[in-house]
Order: sequence, then structure tokens, then C-alpha cells
Amino acid sequence: MNSTGSDPASPQTVVLIHGMWMTPLSWEHWLNRYNVRGHRVLAPAWPGLEAEPEELRRDPSPLRNLSITDVVDHYDTIIRALDRPPFSSAIPSAACTRSFCSIAASAPRAS
Repeated sequence: MNSTGSDPASPQTVVLIHGMWMTPLSWEHWLNRYNVRGHRVLAPAWPGLEAEPEELRRDPSPLRNLSITDVVDHYDTIIRALDRPPFSSAIPSAACTRSFCSIAASAPRAS
């Protein structure tokens, strides 16, 4: 795999997964960094946490019934829909890393 992302014919996908009490905004500078290097970057929110941080602080109810299984299933769906495994998945939690890496490595690809 091309780790520099400089080959425009073969862009790599980078999946950035934020941790609890964070939003995809935590990756905003990394998104730009990888994009300018030719990577396709995905930084989806956890299910139900698509709102702006201020709104989530006012109303954290989307977290109430959210389980780790919900979060893993959400990212599993995203990763399995990719044409090939992501070049990188940045995950701020060691406990989740093993789950997501095994999903990414074994995921059948969309045709």
C-alpha cells in the first residue's frame, strides 16, 4: 500500500474514530493533513452524536442508551462498505482498537 497518498490513481482511505465525550471535530486538523496528501478521509460521528458539540452538551441524551455494541456495529457497517480495507484507522482507545482492526481486516468489500 502506498503510505504517502501521493498516487492519485490509488487514493487510500483513512478512517478516524473519535472517543467518548468527543465528536468528529476532534479530527478537523488531521482531516486536512490527510486530504492534502491525497487520502480519502472519513471521520463519522458515533450513532446519534452527529449534532454540534454545544447541542450535545445541552442535551447528552443520545448517549443514554448507546452501547459499545452500537458503536462497533455502526463503524463495522461503514468499514465493510469500503471497496478495500482502510489504510489506517485512528482510534483513541486501546480497548476498541482490537475490535475495529479485526473488523477492518476481515470485512468483505462492497462490489
